Amino acid sequence: MDAAAKLLIASEIEHQLLDYWHEVDQNGGRQAGSYWTEDAIWEAPARTFKGRADIQSFFDWRLTRGDRLALHVVTNLKTTVESPTSAASRWYLMLYAADGAPVQPSQPAVQVAKIEDKWSRQNGTWLCAHRKFTVLFSGDGALAGPPKTAADKDK
Repeated sequence: MDAAAKLLIASEIEHQLLDYWHEVDQNGGRQAGSYWTEDAIWEAPARTFKGRADIQSFFDWRLTRGDRLALHVVTNLKTTVESPTSAASRWYLMLYAADGAPVQPSQPAVQVAKIEDKWSRQNGTWLCAHRKFTVLFSGDGALAGPPKTAADKDK
């Protein structure tokens, strides 16, 4: 695969990643599951989600909690194209978030994490197949994760 083809794929993945976080921040993640493969794994800080439906269930749960202001800032994205249908990305996430409606008091990011993604191109669309969060910094702000349950140990 030539350099131009790899650059195009990296750009497509960047746009998909930014579209995903726009969906989460602007629409509460109502369609977030559509950005993942059916068998995706999301290793989040509080628990691991397995499958598109499980991932979407997190966002559905989150919407039941009421207003939330969140900005997921993506930075230092580096994508390695493995093939026309497979790629991996590393990037950093800075999360600014608070429960409630705008305007919220200004604070540092509530979390900064290193993210490692594996991508799969399916039917012409790049979908996240695996995402691993490694928290680097954690602040005092409210994170949106549901509490871990006994059932989560089996996931």
